[in-house]
Amino acid sequence: MFDAAYEHIRLFKVMPYKTYLKNIELLVNDGKMIRISKGIYAIPDMFGNHESVISYSTDYHGGMVVGDKMYKYLELSDFESKQTIIYTKK
Repeated sequence: MFDAAYEHIRLFKVMPYKTYLKNIELLVNDGKMIRISKGIYAIPDMFGNHESVISYSTDYHGGMVVGDKMYKYLELSDFESKQTIIYTKK
């Protein structure tokens, strides 16, 4: 999983940004990548699985799940929320 804007700045500075985004779009259309949300993409393994946004944000970017999901995880509440809120350093 990666942030397109961050990776462009870090690794693909030489390529114009619109060309870079067009290449990503072609990979998504070919099924080689999955668009998670605006600017966030995942590369699935050979079985079509990819890392979840929650584990990616919390494991690699110092993110923290907050709100109702956190209370449920810590067994402070029985409420099961459909929304997950993640705070990260970025």
